[in-house]
Amino acid sequence: MNRRKLSVIFVLVGATALACGGSSDGGSSSSGSPFTTEECATYAGCSVDTPCASGNCASVAGCMTAICIDPTEACEKLCGGQKGCAVLESFPEQIVCETEESGGGPVSCDDCNLPTQLPALAGARAKDCGTLAIEEDPTAARQCIEEALAAGRAFRVSRSLQGTDSIVIRGWVGDSSGMVTELLYDSNICGGGGSDCSSNMGCGPRISSSTCTGPTVGTESNLIDCADSQSAATICEPDGVQGS
Repeated sequence: MNRRKLSVIFVLVGATALACGGSSDGGSSSSGSPFTTEECATYAGCSVDTPCASGNCASVAGCMTAICIDPTEACEKLCGGQKGCAVLESFPEQIVCETEESGGGPVSCDDCNLPTQLPALAGARAKDCGTLAIEEDPTAARQCIEEALAAGRAFRVSRSLQGTDSIVIRGWVGDSSGMVTELLYDSNICGGGGSDCSSNMGCGPRISSSTCTGPTVGTESNLIDCADSQSAATICEPDGVQGS
């Protein structure tokens, strides 16, 4: 199986990568773990209407709401036993641990897909509101989204779209503070049907993201409507495209 690497861009201007408790020989002094409920309670909460007096507003594993925390501190706690971590500059910020297998950022072409990236961004506690086909009835998914938004619960959901010459899927990740990130997956930015993991530079899958402000249960073809949407980051794309 071809394991060609793809570029990973965690912010528009590049990755904000932070060392995470590692030693010069690649070792680590801690294994990293999610925050406990008690630990979360020691930090101030934050939202669009409640900015942080100090630190950054971030969504971290283990906390039901976004908290004010220094990104380096969050990385030390969450990713202590791994190679490093990156900060996805959405709002709130997302802390992403970089594993040894990823080589410090890039992921394989096979991992540039929503079934892999949606759960990774949403977190283990997020409710799965479904993976919908193009013509599938969205009633149950919309009810799940509505309940999650009302309860302040993290969730994930996706729906296939009618692409012109490739597979196109739109996904959404909501966190416990009510912030929603929309992801758009294109199986091959050069066209030609399925995901192209060959060695052809510049062709293959891409996942881009945008920040959804004022999310509500969607109408018509959308599962979620946004009062405003702004481009946030490219999660992954083929080699040779980064920075273009």
